[in-house]
Amino acid sequence: MIFIHFDVIANKANTLGARSPSPEGRRLWNALFTTYQGRVAVIADEGTSNDLIRDWLRIEGFKTSIVCIPTGITKSGMTTKGYAIWNLSATIGKPHWYVDVDADSCAEVIRLGIPALLVAIPS
Repeated sequence: MIFIHFDVIANKANTLGARSPSPEGRRLWNALFTTYQGRVAVIADEGTSNDLIRDWLRIEGFKTSIVCIPTGITKSGMTTKGYAIWNLSATIGKPHWYVDVDADSCAEVIRLGIPALLVAIPS
């Protein structure tokens, strides 16, 4: 299983609907999707609509096993994103990789014992 943050596959924009797929993110997604036989979980930012993320992924041709949006619940010393990743890994199993564009999130996930891949895409 791979956990990948939505920002890896979508360029930044003011609204979710205005976000376009990143060409680099799509290539990475396709490689990971093939290697892990579709076992890919997308992590989005807290407050994002699950339905909107699922619609965006469907429209743009990304198939995912799970969409996880942090709920704001956390435990001491963790960010909401870190807690969501920890909770998801406790529920469905430890992922082989967590992929994100945020170095702090990758560092937090590494401290949880999950390998992380930091992606830097020029914009």
